[in-house]
Amino acid sequence: MGVKEFYDDMYRDDKPQQTRLPLYSRILSATLGRFSVNRYELTYQVLPGGDTILDIGCGDDLTLLPLWEKYEKVYGIDISPTRIERMQQQFGDNPDIHLSVGDVNNRLDFADVSFDTIIALAVLEHIFDPYHIIEESHRLLKPGGYCIVHVPNVGWLGNGIRLLAGRLPVTAGCGDDWAAGHLHYFTTNSLKKLFQKFGFEVVKIAYGGPSRRFWGSLLSKTILMAGIKK
Repeated sequence: MGVKEFYDDMYRDDKPQQTRLPLYSRILSATLGRFSVNRYELTYQVLPGGDTILDIGCGDDLTLLPLWEKYEKVYGIDISPTRIERMQQQFGDNPDIHLSVGDVNNRLDFADVSFDTIIALAVLEHIFDPYHIIEESHRLLKPGGYCIVHVPNVGWLGNGIRLLAGRLPVTAGCGDDWAAGHLHYFTTNSLKKLFQKFGFEVVKIAYGGPSRRFWGSLLSKTILMAGIKK
């Protein structure tokens, strides 16, 4: 099975439901989840606006539509042809929204300094080489451009409990020890080091959990980070 086929299979409509979460995880999720902010809300709050934006791993969940309110031209790529086809059906012939199939494990088919903003939401954990996508984003961004990523937080409290119980940390919401296609784990510090390695100044760190100023790295399942190209 190739990479494209793998992700088409991962997101097919008839994919079996995830297994039931353990009791402690359900209690934590029910308690903390009431105060959570989803990745789209967090992202839209920090978008600076501009002429062009690229959504890497845009999927088929209409992430692009609100982006259109802040940018003149919106570009979306995804490795799954099936998901791009769904998006094309929804957006039709809109001349300001450009969709294409692309594998971010390789060099992307865009010229240098093409975009004001690049976002990758729930993407880095799925790709083979997260270093490449941040380096590629630096190439594609204009000076002062924003790179915004959203990843699961392996350091959150629920995973600490899993480790104490002798179980593997899981950041995909599964009840078993398989991370549903997640290849990499991130903490706030590891993600920040990744940004800095490729010439980004981190200007915003936000969490989707109940405490977005204090203890966010412990109480939130997710991390949003924004960096500016130096």
